[in-house]
Amino acid sequence: MESTKCQRVFLLLTLWVAAVIVVLFSSWQGHTGIVIQHAEDAKGTASQEDNGTNMPSLNSIKIPSKNERKVARKGLSATSHLNNDEQDAKVLNSSSSYRRRFLLWDKANSTLSSMIGPQRVDKPQKYLIYRCDMEGMRFCGGWADRVKGVLLTYVVANLTGRVFKVEMLKPPCDLLRYLTPNLVNWSLPVSFHRQIGKHGSRAISKVDNVRFLADIHQINFTQMIEEEGAKYTYFKANLDYSSGLQKSKLYSESLSWMANLSNDQFLSTLYKRIFKLSGYLQQRMDDFMQEALPTERHRLICAQVRMGANPTIPNDSVVRFHEANLALVWKFLAKHSRTDEDKIFFMSDSENATRIAKSQPFGHRILDSGGSINHIDKSRSLDTEERCAGLEKVIFDQHVLMQCDVLLISLSGVSRMAAYVRGTHEGLYCLLRKAKIVPCKPENIKKLYRIMG
Repeated sequence: MESTKCQRVFLLLTLWVAAVIVVLFSSWQGHTGIVIQHAEDAKGTASQEDNGTNMPSLNSIKIPSKNERKVARKGLSATSHLNNDEQDAKVLNSSSSYRRRFLLWDKANSTLSSMIGPQRVDKPQKYLIYRCDMEGMRFCGGWADRVKGVLLTYVVANLTGRVFKVEMLKPPCDLLRYLTPNLVNWSLPVSFHRQIGKHGSRAISKVDNVRFLADIHQINFTQMIEEEGAKYTYFKANLDYSSGLQKSKLYSESLSWMANLSNDQFLSTLYKRIFKLSGYLQQRMDDFMQEALPTERHRLICAQVRMGANPTIPNDSVVRFHEANLALVWKFLAKHSRTDEDKIFFMSDSENATRIAKSQPFGHRILDSGGSINHIDKSRSLDTEERCAGLEKVIFDQHVLMQCDVLLISLSGVSRMAAYVRGTHEGLYCLLRKAKIVPCKPENIKKLYRIMG
């Protein structure tokens, strides 16, 4: 009898151990399956190639659920297990939500990106190329103007079924050293034409064209681009065309993805879709942010002040902010950086303004990104090396602004785009022309400054 009782106890114990093993094995298999699946997804993504005749199709991307779209619009990743990369973890330990979104650029925005499109390349042997050069396409504007031109060129290429590419030959810097294609392969290693107008090429310039801006809602881009039947159409523009595109009846279906987006969401989504920092600049950014934010308690307080015509860039068109009013900016930075755990990043087109900032009581908290201050389109007297150093600086500094806990912007396309990509009104302030600082929201910046771009 006692033997039978022992046998029963042994049997129950055996069954219990077996059940535990099954549960543990299932859990391990499920976790491994997730890891393997995402590794396969990453491999598939990395293996996709663009041979220069096709833009990557989004038709194969899973349609996001309502919850996924909600998460994507907040700029957060719906798959938190993707946050464990060693490179990201080093900096994420000291990151605010803005910096986390920026550092996980590809991952956090993949779902939102799938809402754009589908992309079309009906004419794989025809190209629409954003171009800025030293010849007939030389008046392009500054970096922010060029970015807006690139974004419109991408949209128009998509609407007309042409291959989209980018060429920035003025100054002759290698843009790929600073920015690389993200989800769209816009790179063009070898130029098709040294001079436009020959061998099936034509140029279309809409820079500062107010009539084009006003009429864009009714323009037939296929008709405009195909007017002369050129295989290679070179294009440039420099304003914010989002509201006009939203009103287009001809392309209402193709552009339905942007129906409910504000202009800041439209521009920032396209920017992230097209660009990402090169490996070189990303490493610089990682090192810079690690120095700026070594702990979770540290914050990054930023201000960008576009002075306009000043001794550093005397060829700028107008004075945008007077040096006598900089005291307002210093007061703002002092108010928001009360301890040494609040680091300050100050960006300006004036070397004198930068020097004065460093002389303030908070000067020891200022982080300097180095580099040459100049204007990509107005510093004509500088040699190519200096101008390229200036381009690198403005791109790097703009991407720093995208990650600030507190951000003060001015009448500048560079800081406006940074505020758009930053993607929140929290800690966002606008420096107005009348020497006044007010809290602002990304969707209201354009109206606040009364600008077209």
